[in-house]
Amino acid sequence: MPLLLLRFAVHRERSPEARGIATLGALLLAAPNLCTLAVVVGRGGGARAGRTVMDVKTPMFRGATLAGVIVAVVLFAALLWLMSTRRRGTGASHRRARST
Repeated sequence: MPLLLLRFAVHRERSPEARGIATLGALLLAAPNLCTLAVVVGRGGGARAGRTVMDVKTPMFRGATLAGVIVAVVLFAALLWLMSTRRRGTGASHRRARST
């Protein structure tokens, strides 16, 4: 969802208010993943304690989060590809229909 909202936000046809709201929504939806990332890559004592808690209480949480992020990125890329090929295909068939 955050990637879709960011895609919506970068569209130039949107008003600045809509782009700002979509960007804020994307950040809010991505917040849990960003917090997990901060714990995993952090060097401070709090991050070290968070990693220890994750290792003891939820041993597969970090791996499952990574797998979810990878699946989401692949699905997002596939959706973008599908939308771009559909747009090109629609234009070509529309031009063919008009020329006949």
